[in-house]
Amino acid sequence: MFAECLDVVRTLGRPLDLALSRHHLAWALLQTGTTTRAERLMRECLPELAARAPLGQLTAALHTDGAIRLARGDLDAAERRFAEVLRKTPPGESFHALYPLEGLVMVAAGRGDLQRSLQLYAAAAAIRQRIDTEPEAHWWGQVEATVARVEERVPPAGAAAAMAAGRRLRGARLVAYALRDGEGGPVGRDSAYEESPEGVGAAGHPPLTGRESAVAKLVAEGLTNRQIAAHLGLSKSTVAGHLDRVRDKWGVRSRAQIAVRVADQAAGRPETGR
Repeated sequence: MFAECLDVVRTLGRPLDLALSRHHLAWALLQTGTTTRAERLMRECLPELAARAPLGQLTAALHTDGAIRLARGDLDAAERRFAEVLRKTPPGESFHALYPLEGLVMVAAGRGDLQRSLQLYAAAAAIRQRIDTEPEAHWWGQVEATVARVEERVPPAGAAAAMAAGRRLRGARLVAYALRDGEGGPVGRDSAYEESPEGVGAAGHPPLTGRESAVAKLVAEGLTNRQIAAHLGLSKSTVAGHLDRVRDKWGVRSRAQIAVRVADQAAGRPETGR
């Protein structure tokens, strides 16, 4: 389907849409093991995405490029790409930061740095739990398989200690650890994840789709992802994806902050970003 989409978009004379279509196809090809063609598509699309794409679409493409390099066994290039995504990710607990962190889990495992791999995994898993977001199944399967292999090589006590240390990594400490030194990282203070503003500037944020708006309103009513899925006739993972995009567009982290934004809109109050 992505290949058919690319054929259509080629006729439209819209370079950014063409680049986005190439990226989507590259991600799909990577999941089937067709890395050579995926790599070629990324070379074709990245310059246009770097020049014109919104930040979220650019970081997703950079992650895909890193995942392709990882699949081809180029650990150094993969690490550079994943680090680049982290440096471009806005402060705050965001699903944008999770994929590169998990990529670095696999880079560390590939180098035999087993304690580092487990610490990064535990840190990323803790963030996923806090912001209630689920990874794509194919990607998560790779991460989980990597961690299972690492745990087979680490004594149980050592693995437990590494995991506990990883769960304590937050904020600038986590970014610095992931980037090895933190130079050029996206944060400027230790409270980057815990104490960043509850919302970025609201003015000019992209509008929600109808489905995203429905999910946001049900979150504001206190429903869980499972309850929202049942109410809207969706899968739980689809609801999680919609919720990720709501957070990204509104620049918020928690369900409570989504509820506040929904209440502000319903009351006609100016958006404060809180």
